[in-house]
Amino acid sequence: ADLVIGQPENEWFDAKTDHYLYGRGEEGKVKLARAVAQFCNGEQGGVVVVGMKTIKAPGRASEQVGKLTPVPITRSTARQYRDALEKHLFPFPEGLTIDVVSTAQTVGRGYVVISLPPQPEELKPYLVHGAFLSGKVEGSYFTIVRRSGEDGLPVHAAQVHNMLVTGRAFLRHGLGPAQADLQRMSNATSTAPKPES
Repeated sequence: ADLVIGQPENEWFDAKTDHYLYGRGEEGKVKLARAVAQFCNGEQGGVVVVGMKTIKAPGRASEQVGKLTPVPITRSTARQYRDALEKHLFPFPEGLTIDVVSTAQTVGRGYVVISLPPQPEELKPYLVHGAFLSGKVEGSYFTIVRRSGEDGLPVHAAQVHNMLVTGRAFLRHGLGPAQADLQRMSNATSTAPKPES
């Protein structure tokens, strides 16, 4: 783990100081799902490591791992993380692994390493079931996040609408986005009232 000190957070690596789950209820589970979903919706996949504190990187805008903060681990830690992701992340990512790595120095402490390969484009976007409203988790909402550099950014409603329209056009007509736009324009001009002569 010492070799990771100095590693900057970036489009494929995210470090967290403490557990998402313990003592945080649904909020921690939704935050965990958001952290993983941003890599699912990206191009490269990624790695989330719990048990490493970041600091501002000298002369850079990004943060880097500055200190190791091993977290309490048990035999059920990996299962608890997986259960939270199965509940709050849809679809469940292909090839996702959750490893719990013990430290040699301290018994019962270590790191949680969540890694996933790039996800198939046809399964995107990955949705997080649950959103924060007025400091509470509301289960009837969902969010879509993507990775941008070292940050997770929400996907704008216009982008979500475009994805839905494109998918529906393809299912209905077998058209890609450009053909769907041409078809809509053609339909609009053919149904427009004719000028009177």
